[in-house]
Amino acid sequence: MNRLRVLAPGFLTTVQDLGRFGYAHFGISASGAADPLALRAGNLLVGNDENAATLEITLTGGEFVFDGAAVISITGSDFAASVLAVT
Repeated sequence: MNRLRVLAPGFLTTVQDLGRFGYAHFGISASGAADPLALRAGNLLVGNDENAATLEITLTGGEFVFDGAAVISITGSDFAASVLAVT
């Protein structure tokens, strides 16, 4: 399994899934991804369970490096993301 190194997290990058439902009566909101459809689509594109945790990147993006080959998906709004493959 490859590791993901975070070189620059970007502003407001968080780890998200689809949230936790059924706790509103305790005062706990469901939370979860801002764009649940994009989270599901991204996970399904790479063969993950649709509720697997993902990185939700907003505003300034980030810089990440995998220590080997990786399959990724970039979904959601157009933030002009780029991918650089280093061999």
